[in-house]
Amino acid sequence: MKSIENVLLDFYTCVHIPVQFLDQTFNSIFNIDIQESIKDFINSTSLYHDLKQGIDALTTLTYFENIHFIVLPLQNYRQLTGYFIAGPFQSINLGKDNQFAYKPFDCLSYLGKLFENIMRQHLFSAPKFNTYVREGIYYIHKNYDKNITLTDVCKALNVNKSYFCCIFKNETGMTFSKFLNRLRIEKSKQYLIQNNESILSIALAVGFNNHNYYTMMFKKLTGFTPIEFRQQHQIKKEALS
Repeated sequence: MKSIENVLLDFYTCVHIPVQFLDQTFNSIFNIDIQESIKDFINSTSLYHDLKQGIDALTTLTYFENIHFIVLPLQNYRQLTGYFIAGPFQSINLGKDNQFAYKPFDCLSYLGKLFENIMRQHLFSAPKFNTYVREGIYYIHKNYDKNITLTDVCKALNVNKSYFCCIFKNETGMTFSKFLNRLRIEKSKQYLIQNNESILSIALAVGFNNHNYYTMMFKKLTGFTPIEFRQQHQIKKEALS
């Protein structure tokens, strides 16, 4: 959890925009400079509704034409899933009438990249990992929902495939395929819990292109089929309500 706090602190120190980390149920786990007035403003927007629609990449959300939030999703980091949120801030300078911190509109993309780079440095640059392994893990986390292959990763990193396979297995304890499948299965659990989409739709959403293979991998790694997992969650949910 300390690394999550460090991401927020570094970003806030750089740009002085309120920041927080929300878990997957939108509870604020850590925050810096999120005052009650900001909480009230957030509740007046559709921010939480927009998050529920599914944001899986760096995104800027805009409300009332001038108020912005930077959203940076975090998927299955040490069993933690949620969202880094920077904002609100405004891109039109109203002088003394500014409601929130002012940042020029042209800076929006740079702010997002800065936020992403800080997160990447703190969460995916563990000293125990070789540089190629760190970069490979980061690539997988960003692209797990696409039809990526070992060849794609090695090409993106400009590294020999045999060498990468060797160091990745030695340092993570898993092959590339096993690591990717585990991440996809963990991500799919959130889809199974949060909506009623078909198993095929969920399989496709997390990068599997075969319904049967997805079900087989899910059963292998969890002991349940996707349908059984969803049913078990529903039973627990009803028992608590």
